[in-house]
Amino acid sequence: MNKKFLFCASLLFMALAACQTVEKPETPKDQFAADTKKFLSETPSNKSEIFRVFISSDSYVISQKLSTEYIKRTDDETGDKYFMEEISMLNKIDEAREGALTVWLYPDSGRIMQVRYLQSTYLREVDKILIEDVQRWTFKFPKKVIEPIKFDIRYRVVLRKKMTDDQIMDELRQAQKDKTGQ
Repeated sequence: MNKKFLFCASLLFMALAACQTVEKPETPKDQFAADTKKFLSETPSNKSEIFRVFISSDSYVISQKLSTEYIKRTDDETGDKYFMEEISMLNKIDEAREGALTVWLYPDSGRIMQVRYLQSTYLREVDKILIEDVQRWTFKFPKKVIEPIKFDIRYRVVLRKKMTDDQIMDELRQAQKDKTGQ
């Protein structure tokens, strides 16, 4: 019996030691943070890319590296919060996606004339939100000259799974019931 006790105790000790030395893998959230910081800080190689935007359910950040003396986005905290909420409704997976849009302005007023995809995120729901987000933007022109009238905006969207699989399935079932009227 003493040998069994020593054997079990040594197995337990080895198991505890193994648990202590195993490194935890980097979580996707940490990886997203590093990539997002790099995304916002680097200067774009494309000279027509003026704005970079990061959106998640917790954050809305705009970075402008080029044409700062000619064009500025008018602040809109209420709209930014609204689109953060829109993204939060998609937090069913852990995913980071980038997309780009080209914007044309009316040369006489500086208002948005047209928005087109340059690069899709390949998530239809996210792409729809990005178009709606840009369409609400307004701009200031410090030099009183509307320039540039065509430019690109690059987006980075981070979704974080904040619900269990069962909660997601319940939500989908409820949405299906509401849709069919049952």
